[in-house]
Amino acid sequence: MLCIDNRDAALESEKIAFDPKVLNDNFKAINDTFGHQYGNEVLVEMAGIFSNQFRSGDIVGRFGGDEFLAFLPNTRGFERMEYVFQRLVKECDRNYEKDGVVINVSASFGIAVAPDHGVTYEELSQKADEMLLAVKRENKKGYRLYQQISADKEL
Repeated sequence: MLCIDNRDAALESEKIAFDPKVLNDNFKAINDTFGHQYGNEVLVEMAGIFSNQFRSGDIVGRFGGDEFLAFLPNTRGFERMEYVFQRLVKECDRNYEKDGVVINVSASFGIAVAPDHGVTYEELSQKADEMLLAVKRENKKGYRLYQQISADKEL
């Protein structure tokens, strides 16, 4: 686990790092319909998917609730990692069934890159969170890299 005191130091030592935030779409329906134990099993399955898609030196963990966070040091630009997010969107799109009731769970990703979008953990996390919410507003089941629209308005 990456300690709060070390997050910014780790960012300073790397050329580029990603801070994708992941939120499981429709997860609340799993807990409400199938119960929290079933929901915990879904979270464990999703954590396994995330861990399998990232590199061994990447840091991936549950941030709270149904939200996950990944820190990907030594990444040389978003273009080199985009295929990972495309695969994750596909792999996380799953149907769960119990007693004849089916609920679809998917994942949305908000992504910010250091140093382009910030140099501290807080800056990257805030911008990744903005993008996560933008994906959820649009259609869910996707990812979005932080973009600055203009000097006055950021997305």
